[in-house]
Amino acid sequence: MKNIKLNLKTCLTLTAVLALGLLVLGGCDSDSTAPQDELPSLSQTGAAQQTGFVAMAVASLGPEIVTYDGGSKELYTYTFGGASGITGVVNIDYRDGGSDGDPATFETGDWAHLWTPNVEGITGETSVGGSVSLTFDVEAEVVQASDTATILVGSTGGFTSGGYTGTFALDSVVVTAASYPSSGTVVFSSGGFTMTITYDGDSTALISVGGVTTWVVNLDDGSLTDYVMPT
Repeated sequence: MKNIKLNLKTCLTLTAVLALGLLVLGGCDSDSTAPQDELPSLSQTGAAQQTGFVAMAVASLGPEIVTYDGGSKELYTYTFGGASGITGVVNIDYRDGGSDGDPATFETGDWAHLWTPNVEGITGETSVGGSVSLTFDVEAEVVQASDTATILVGSTGGFTSGGYTGTFALDSVVVTAASYPSSGTVVFSSGGFTMTITYDGDSTALISVGGVTTWVVNLDDGSLTDYVMPT
C-alpha cells in the first residue's frame, strides 16, 4: 500500500471531531473518586450527543471518497502519525465496473471502498486521559462528473469512548467534494437507544427518535439544539 496526502482541512476537522468526542463522550465519569467498574446508564440526551458526534464524523470523513489526492495510485492508504493525538489508518480502494470491477485510479473509478483496517480504527487521545475511536467500512458509487459519491446500504461504522460503544449504518448518504452531505440517513444505536440522522445539504442534520424529529445537530461543531417545527 502507498501513502497519500490527506486533505489538510479534513485532518483538522477530524482532529476537532475526535477532540469533541473526548469532551462529550469520554467525560461522562470524570470524578476520580467515583467507582470506575460500572458505567452510568446512558440517557437519551447522552445518546443524542453521541449521535451528533457520529453525524459530524460521517460528514467530515465521507467526502474524502471524492477529494483524496492520489494521482495514479489504485489503493490509497493514509496513516495518522500521532499529530494532535490522532493515530490510525484509513484505506480507499477504487474500482471500475462496481465492486467486482478492475482496480482503478481515483480518476477512472466508479466504485470505492473506504475502511479502517485496524480493529481500533482512528483513535484520539488527550493528555488528561480518555479516548474515542471510530471505525468505518463504507462502500460507495462514485460519479466523477459531479464529484459526488453515494454511500451504499450495508456501509457501517462504530465508535468507542469512555467505555460506551455504539454502531451505525449508512443508507444512501450522498457526499460531495465541496459541501455537506446532500441527502441520506444514518441509523445509530447505543445504550438501548436508536436514533436516525438525516442530511439535507446544509450545515445541519436532523436527529429523530421513533420517527419524531427531536434535535438539530451542527455539522461543524457537533452541538445540538431542540428541533422546532416550522410554522
